[in-house]
This record gives sequence, C-alpha cells and structure tokens, in this order.
Amino acid sequence: MIEIVLRLGLALLLSLSLALLLAWGWDQSDTVPVVESTQIDDSASVLPRRQ
Repeated sequence: MIEIVLRLGLALLLSLSLALLLAWGWDQSDTVPVVESTQIDDSASVLPRRQ
C-alpha cells in the first residue's frame, strides 16, 4: 500500500514539475525584445559627397 502511494506521489510530483517547466518556457518565449529605431543623420552617410 505504501509503495503505491509513493509511486503515485512521485508521478504527481514529476507531472506538476513538468507542467510548471513547460508553462514557464511558454511564458518566456512570448516576450519579444522591442528594438528602438535609430535615426541616422546625413553626416553618417558612407557615400562620398560630391563637390
């Protein structure tokens, strides 16, 4: 009887820990870093200016 309870408890613990890890990983994959646009002025051009 004790062996059955131990096996059920272990199975429950493993199931819950797997569910928590999957939920945490799913939540972390939703966050997308926002990249702010960088404004470049005319003096930063790589092309030589015509004279």
